Amino acid sequence: MISLRNFIGSAASVMVLVVALPAAALTTTQVGTFDNSNQAHIFKHHDRLFAIAEENDGTIGVYGANRSANTWNAINDDAPTISDLVADTNSITRFRVFNGKLYLAAVNQTGVAQVWQVQRMGRPALWQQAGEAGFGDSANTAVSEFFRTDDTLYALTANAAGAGLFSTTNGEDWTQVGTYGLGQNIGTVNAATHYTVADVAYKYIGTADGMVYRSAIDDLVTWESVGDIGDAITAMHSGPEQHLNVAAVVDGVTKVFVSTDGNTFVQMGADNLGEATTEKVTRFARLPGFGGLFALTKNSTAGAAMMLWNETTETWETAVEAGLGNSANTALNHVLRYHGKVYLPTTNATNAEVYRLTKG
Repeated sequence: MISLRNFIGSAASVMVLVVALPAAALTTTQVGTFDNSNQAHIFKHHDRLFAIAEENDGTIGVYGANRSANTWNAINDDAPTISDLVADTNSITRFRVFNGKLYLAAVNQTGVAQVWQVQRMGRPALWQQAGEAGFGDSANTAVSEFFRTDDTLYALTANAAGAGLFSTTNGEDWTQVGTYGLGQNIGTVNAATHYTVADVAYKYIGTADGMVYRSAIDDLVTWESVGDIGDAITAMHSGPEQHLNVAAVVDGVTKVFVSTDGNTFVQMGADNLGEATTEKVTRFARLPGFGGLFALTKNSTAGAAMMLWNETTETWETAVEAGLGNSANTALNHVLRYHGKVYLPTTNATNAEVYRLTKG
């Protein structure tokens, strides 16, 4: 295991080979507002764009967009096809398409992880619960990550006994893989990604206590520690040219690291990505045509940021206005491409929003 607490490279000494464009002239346009909600998640299914908003009253709202994605209509009234999902769900944690169906990981009103599936969205959209709540164990309080192989869907869960891993091949019957804690006393998993080392495909996971572990994709029972990076891992990403990116909070400071061998991690750029009030990186994204590697952040003071890595200067650059022009947008949750355009949903204590990103 490699400890990085005393091995953090300075921005000037980091050798990073990520090919990125200088910050392009990017602009954002607000295209959706979800009243009385605090967080929005958007997803594409069967060539339609949808959103699920977490309402301030502890419920959710489900919305569908028109083809130009500038009008969003609530579809909660399609009872009973969607009413069970809405009534039973407190928050959303992950989405994943598997075998032509959309799977949604949620936390129900009693605080137990729950998975829902739908064949098609729209009017009507028949959502059905995919397996037992908590995968048969009510101590599984959330799905922290969804991932898939060619024929299997996996869910990593949060559990007081340690992280759990469950798999299904039919989308309904789930089987636990290994034991809670994954054989390493692993706690809450915050992030995950695929990464290949010496022609072996691995699943990498980052935990709430700052550890990085991996297991071969064809195993997923035996896990090994490959890094002790900080206090908490918040995001992971693997991209072209064999780069593994990891964001962590280290002694209260946000840092981004890169690895080219899956074992050694070196800091990319300045602390807090050059923005003093950055709280954490929520997600990485690569957007060909817009730039190289982007980091989305949480910032409750100035508003969330979208930062672009500049390979030439080895610095993080602000790609769009803080908070997308509204400082109440405190976090950017993820990015989604749809019909050649890029969309960004926000966390906002009053009304969650969706923005379209364009060049120029």
